[in-house]
This record gives sequence, structure tokens and C-alpha cells, in this order.
Amino acid sequence: AQQITFIANSSLLQRRRGILVYGEGAAGAPALRFWNGTGFDAESSANSVGGTIEWLRTKNSPSRDEQIIVTATSTDDVAVQINGTLPGTNTICWHNGTTCNEALNLTPASTTINRLKTDVAYETTGEEAIVVWSDNDATPQYQVWNGTSWSLNQTIPQTLINGGVISYLKMAPHPFREEITLIMSNTSALNILVWNGTAWGCEPSSLTSTVLITTEYQHADLAYEQSSGDLFIVSSVTVGATEFDYTTKQDGSCSYTTARSSGIQEDTETLTLSPRYESNHILIGIHTPTGNDMDSYVWTGNGFGTINTGDNVIYSTAIPNLLISAGWAGTSDHGVIVYSDAATSLNIDYFRYNVSTNTWEGGTTGLDAVGLTAFSDEEQNIKSYSYIEENRTLILIQDDLDDLWAKTYDGETNTWLQPDGGVNLSDNVASTSFPAFDFEFNYDRAGPSITKIAPINYVNSSDVLLNVSTGENAASCTYNVDGGATQSMSSSIIKNFLSTASSLSSGIHNVSFTCEDVWENSRTTEQFLFVVDTTFPVLDFTTPTENNGTIIERSWVFVNLSVTELNEANITFTL
Repeated sequence: AQQITFIANSSLLQRRRGILVYGEGAAGAPALRFWNGTGFDAESSANSVGGTIEWLRTKNSPSRDEQIIVTATSTDDVAVQINGTLPGTNTICWHNGTTCNEALNLTPASTTINRLKTDVAYETTGEEAIVVWSDNDATPQYQVWNGTSWSLNQTIPQTLINGGVISYLKMAPHPFREEITLIMSNTSALNILVWNGTAWGCEPSSLTSTVLITTEYQHADLAYEQSSGDLFIVSSVTVGATEFDYTTKQDGSCSYTTARSSGIQEDTETLTLSPRYESNHILIGIHTPTGNDMDSYVWTGNGFGTINTGDNVIYSTAIPNLLISAGWAGTSDHGVIVYSDAATSLNIDYFRYNVSTNTWEGGTTGLDAVGLTAFSDEEQNIKSYSYIEENRTLILIQDDLDDLWAKTYDGETNTWLQPDGGVNLSDNVASTSFPAFDFEFNYDRAGPSITKIAPINYVNSSDVLLNVSTGENAASCTYNVDGGATQSMSSSIIKNFLSTASSLSSGIHNVSFTCEDVWENSRTTEQFLFVVDTTFPVLDFTTPTENNGTIIERSWVFVNLSVTELNEANITFTL
């Protein structure tokens, strides 16, 4: 038999795009670079938010060609802006929902406490984005963006934190529902609420923690198991306690279970999580700034894997930086905990975890990345972002000279790459204390949004034009009339699909549309009703209407008209 050899061609791989945003110096406009699948495009900027940026978060819409940024400035202003088609126009710009080149100010007086005071998340399978922020009290606020307009400013209905200022808010979207979970805290108490697509709910019966570390800004974190949909939350425990609390919630439930870990050798003050795609494993990075120690753990979905006692001489800093980060190399067996080492290596130090063997590599001093351009100074803030289609993880590093770098770990070859080309992406990241940068791959897991253009409610032809537009590039669209066979639609204009349903009978019909994106995610609309009416109205002039040709000597005329028509819309006349 003939032997056929297949040769992999990485250039044909469909790669996810993404967006990197960062504050730069005292500039009020967030700087940004789009990720093109292999590297970063040239720097551009969004709209000014009026002050030096300390905190920001960015997300990609799963149903529209749209990105969103929320920012908090050094004067505690919180603002949001959207990159996409301005509603009611064909103009693509950074906008506030109604006007290009402007951001929407959410509050001029958020909390002065230096924690993540605002966040944003899109529903994974829905079409809405939720923005939350601290209002410098115990009642944080939120607004909903649906792609065309903002909801009114509303209070998040939490009832358990009754004192102090809620200064830390972080959200995570469910992997295959419209659900989004929000954790929020003041200095020591942690509460949870769940967005179900229309409203907040699922508040616990009591606070899940009252003993958070008060000095660290990321004293709790959350993630969903990406296979089961179960929720997993970790929270720090008062200084001197060598354990952390963890809270779980089964998918579809509003019941929470909280327990305390064991076997941790250091105080668990700063915590960071990374869920593994299509798996229930979650990496846990643990940092103890008061002792300059770190540990790492793995949640398997029903318990903990092997603990890594880590490095007990990591970088010392008086500022509560994010010196540790966790990330999976796609769906490979490997995850990495990246941290800032006390030794002045000016390079990446990491521990590597193997899912198959439940083992850690790196001993007690960690592994050193090789072949990378040295940073300008020690790592100050570190964040990790897992790929989906490739077994890699992207690492962003801000060093002590406020240079911003991007490196990639390859889990298949255990090697490091430089998507920044060995040159910093910025030499003046805005905040010297906090990670004033963020990134997100376009983790698109939902079909495109669909807007019906035609048919209108009433059609006077048996051949009916069907027309829809999509919020993102769609690979295909189909339609179904009255539950019949699925029919294809054609496209000659980007994001616009047409077809004609022929020879429809007079009467009421229904049609639904299904569109699929390039990642094979699909969305189906509700059924739209329309009426086909090809029969002309029957008009009957009756007494005392004048006969044709009658000559009258007055300035008015009386007409009596009866109309036979099932779908009457209006009657007009012309003299």
C-alpha cells in the first residue's frame, strides 16, 4: 500500500488574537497593542481617562468584534470604554456607548485603598458585559453593556459586608454559561455573588471568610473548573497561619462549601489562580511578602495534588507587587509558576508542574529560563495568560525600571520564546506599585451575535428576502422557515448574509437564523414571526358615496368605503 506522510505546517494554524493594554507614564490614555497571533502590533492608544492609570482590566467580546477596557486612576476615577462599531453607525472607534473618542466616567470618587477596585467580564455564551466598581463604601456598583446601550447605574445587592469599604472586586465567567461570579472584600471579609444572565443572586448564607490578610491587594482569587463548571475560590488567612481557605460551589448550585488547606509551609498572603482549559485542574500560586517565600499547589477538581514547597528567598519588596503568577501551557501536561527571584538574575525563574505525574520540577530554587534577553531590573509585577490552540502560556513582566516585557513558555518543548523580540514593549509603565497592565486572548467560545434586518413583519410577496448581520466575522449562516429544512445564506459583504425563501404561502410564518464563527461556535436566534400577504384589499364604495362623474357645487365630498383585508395597516386617499 502507498505510504502517506503528513507534515505539520505551523503557518496554517488558526491562532487567537488578543489585546494588551497598559498605562504609560502620566498619560491619561491607555496604551495598547493588539496581538496578531504570533506577536504584538505597533502601539496605539484608547481615549483619555483624565489621570495617571494605576489599575486596568481588558476583555474581548465572545460574540462581537469588540474589546472593552476599565481603568482606575491615581485620583480614583473609574472609567470604561469600548472598541467596536459605534451603535447606529458604521464607524469603528473607541467610544463610550454613544460618542466616539470619549470614555464613560463611572465614578470620580472610588476607594483610595490600593486594590483592584474595578473589573469587567463578558458572559461566555451571552452577549452582555458587566462592569463593577467600588463606590468607596460597602455598596459597589455595576452597569451592563449589551452591545448597543448601557443599563442604568445599579447597586450590587450584597448584604453580608455591612461595614468598611469594599475595595477589591474580581470576576470570572463560567466556561459554558452566561453565569459570572464576583468576589468582593473589604479589609478582612469576603463575599460572593453570581450573575445569572439577568440578575445577581446566589449570595452565601454567611461570609466565606472574615480573616483575610489586610495588607495585600490580591488576598483572594477565583476560577471555574473548565470542564465541570464548578467554582473554586481561594482566600488568605491572617498573618502567621500557614494555610489558606478554599470555597467550592458545584455547577448549577447556590450551595457553598468552605474548608482550610493543610501542608502549606508558608503564610498564604497573596494568591493567584489559573484554570486549565477543558480540565478541572487549577494552578495555585502562593506568595508570602512578609517572609519573601512562595509555594504552589494544584487543585484537581476533587482535591489537591502534590504541593511544591517552592523558593524561600524570592525578591523582597516593600510594595505589595504581584511577584508570582500561574499559567498553563495550553492543554499540555505542563503548567508553570513564574516568580521574581531574590538572586539578581534579571530573567524568568519558574517551577514546572506535570499533570500526568503529579510532580513539580525546580527543587527548592526553581528553574532559570535560558535564551532570553535580560530585563532592565528585577521583576516587579508578573501576569500569565494561557493559550488555547497552542500549548503555550504568555508571561507579561513589569520590572523595577517600569519596562514591560512579554515572554512565552512552550509546554511541549520546555523552551522559552520572545514575542517582544527581546525589546521592551514600553519603558514607562504608569504605576510603580501595581500591575497597570492587562492582556486577554480572544477566548471566543460563543457564536456571533445576530441582528435580523429582513423580513419585516408583513411581506406582500411569496418570495421573501431574508437578511441578517453578525457582530463578528461569521464563517456561515443558515435559516429555517416553519421548522423545515435548513437552508444556506450567502454573503458578499463582510458580516452580512442574504437569502430568499421562495413560494411561501399566504399566512403567518416563522424563521430562525443560525450563524457559526471561524472557531465553529454557533448561535441560533429566537423564532421571528412574519406574515405573507399577496392578496390585494377589496374596496367597496357604498351609499352615500357619489357616483363616478357626478358634478357637485360644494367644497366637500362624502365617501363611504368598506375594506376587506385581514392585515390592514392604514388607509390613505388622494383628491
